[in-house]
Amino acid sequence: MKPSIVFSLIILLAAGLRLSGICFDSLWLDESYQSMVGAFGHGAIDLAADPAGKMTLFRFEPPASTAQLLANFRSVDPLCPPLYAVLLNRWMVIIGQSDFAVRSLSMLISTISVAMLCYFCRCLLTTRVAIFAGLLAAVSPFSIHYAQEARMYSLVELTGLISGSCLLLILREGITPLRSKLLVPLYVISTWAMINTHYTSLFMAAAEGALSVAFLLWSRQWRTLLVLVVAWLATALLWLPWLPMFLVSAGSRKESFYIAKKTDFIWALYALFIRVPVNWLTFLCGHKVVAYAIPTYVTSAIMLLLSGKEIFKSSKERFSLCALWLWAIVPAGGLWLIDVLEGHRVIEVARYSVFTAPAIFMLAAYGLAEAISWRKAFTWLAAVHFLFAGINIVYLHIVHQREPWKEMAATVELNVPQDRLLLVSQHYDLICLNRYLTKPRLQRGVSPAMGESVIRDIVNKNDSFALLTAQEGESLASMIPAEYKLEKRFDYSHGLHLRLYSRQIN
Repeated sequence: MKPSIVFSLIILLAAGLRLSGICFDSLWLDESYQSMVGAFGHGAIDLAADPAGKMTLFRFEPPASTAQLLANFRSVDPLCPPLYAVLLNRWMVIIGQSDFAVRSLSMLISTISVAMLCYFCRCLLTTRVAIFAGLLAAVSPFSIHYAQEARMYSLVELTGLISGSCLLLILREGITPLRSKLLVPLYVISTWAMINTHYTSLFMAAAEGALSVAFLLWSRQWRTLLVLVVAWLATALLWLPWLPMFLVSAGSRKESFYIAKKTDFIWALYALFIRVPVNWLTFLCGHKVVAYAIPTYVTSAIMLLLSGKEIFKSSKERFSLCALWLWAIVPAGGLWLIDVLEGHRVIEVARYSVFTAPAIFMLAAYGLAEAISWRKAFTWLAAVHFLFAGINIVYLHIVHQREPWKEMAATVELNVPQDRLLLVSQHYDLICLNRYLTKPRLQRGVSPAMGESVIRDIVNKNDSFALLTAQEGESLASMIPAEYKLEKRFDYSHGLHLRLYSRQIN
């Protein structure tokens, strides 16, 4: 079968897996709140305001202009760049605002990533390896998970893939061939897009610069070095208008959720030698791996170990293999170092280093291709990996991976009368709930931070009320005045609870 046909089938497989079950999970907090507020572009929303007894049903206004979006972008999430929000804003204007519409952008981006991975892997390694790399990425439960989420991580993966691959081809071939001359502007645009999609991508850009300079000085490729310096200056100039946003983010990191846990010497060793390799396996195995899909960890580790072994052999792919390993290790190492110095634990979250995932797909594919070439019996390695990756994909679509807000909204409409007060904690979860409600309700966003006295003042005006809690808002249940009796309770996965209360009559 011709390679072009095989690659086309791989892309169709990737698209099908990313489309299948794309709306199975409800939009969760980061999608409904952070992504939507940022992409609609109207600024912060006071979700804890007293509705003064009025029936409400929250709906976003039509998407704002790009200029208005950028002016209001820092109102909700000060830690992320605006590129994904801008793209989603324009996407919603054209496609709409349904769950499928807002997630289909990530689905499309992820599918393009698989296609680009096949192309660049074929350029860097071989056609055979490119086929395996495309298959590994197409069935990656990790990539599929984020391809079905209205967040920026699929875009980070795509832009990281293009930036890293273009640079490797430029370093390997110089700038004389026509293809390399076309790669330079593509490298500039993709690098700019990468760092404006998620700021942890700066570690990728910094690693690219440092390693490229070292290699070109060592190999005395002065012309290529000059061209890349111009490319980096062009990237910086393109970034200049959005640089103030980065400075705001850099200033807010000390107060961000990234400092969730303390670090120590033992953690530093664990993060470097255990957590980073586990992230590599996560890219291949999935964000959440059920017990019966654990064999994917074994097969993924074997493929990567075989790939690592090959760099010690004399082969024409040695440059590409070494460069891919540096791509996987050095940016993650930079992120780890900042964690150690600043007391963060960002490296523990695989999606924050997803820009290294393309290198892992290519390395694992090389190890798999070499194993099968060496001994046909190793075909079992591919069969086992794809079988259990498929099992994990099925798991993603039969067990909720995010808060089931659709089911909760249906429960609210069935069990809570429209005129009964509904408290939602935390207040920003009102957006998640209201997305799936069909009728206005007497509702109010509350928070445990308000304190017991405020909560008492709110509920004492009612003989009965309902309380919906999610994640951090669960502690509010302990603040309900003692004279109210719990009548009924509905519990859902991922920390969603609905309680119905009524005042006791003595």
